Amino acid sequence: MLAGGPSAWQWLWREDIVEKLGLNTIVDGEGERVVVRLAQAIMEGEPLPKYVYVSGSDTPSVDEISEIKGASVNGLVEIMRGCARTCRFCSVSELFRPTRYYPLEKIEKEILVNVRAGVKHGVIHSDDVLFYGAKGIFPQPEPLIKLHKLVKSYYKTIAWSHASLAAIKYAEEKYNLITKLGEIIYNNEEQRYLGVEVGVETGSPRLAKEIMPAKSAPYKPEEYPEIVEEAFK
Repeated sequence: MLAGGPSAWQWLWREDIVEKLGLNTIVDGEGERVVVRLAQAIMEGEPLPKYVYVSGSDTPSVDEISEIKGASVNGLVEIMRGCARTCRFCSVSELFRPTRYYPLEKIEKEILVNVRAGVKHGVIHSDDVLFYGAKGIFPQPEPLIKLHKLVKSYYKTIAWSHASLAAIKYAEEKYNLITKLGEIIYNNEEQRYLGVEVGVETGSPRLAKEIMPAKSAPYKPEEYPEIVEEAFK
């Protein structure tokens, strides 16, 4: 039996449960490449490693990430992978995985899979939705506007999973972008608010500076509590 997922590293601290459940291999990281090799090993009767850590050099390219074959939970579609914030506690940081933006054609294919299955509401997923098409940690209006126009042409309502609070604050101050995206999102009677999953992590400027100094960028870590309040406003 194989297991994996975003929190696969936690199995390392519960070896008793690994044995109890009969897990042969645990995959920590993006699995598109390594799972093929593991499947081949199973078919050929070869021994499997107990734990596989997928390094940045073994992460799949956009072309190697296949589209969904059936409707996804909550109509969720992925728009990119990776994050330029490089927080010390986060496994999706560019320190471990490269940033890859999905072309709109790929995103549309997945939305259509959901729509054909009768899904009318969805979630656009990234470790930071506002980083789609970004220049480093700086959100860019054009790719985000095109993305939201595409998604809202199919889904009646959408939500974000996830967005960083500094990006929200910067995007609005620099480009009035949150307002502009709102004009696209609230384009019908069905959607009157936007659900956004965010991570605050800490209210301590000292800890922010120590473990996630770029989480507040382009603002200073010392400003993080104010950034959180302004972004939620």
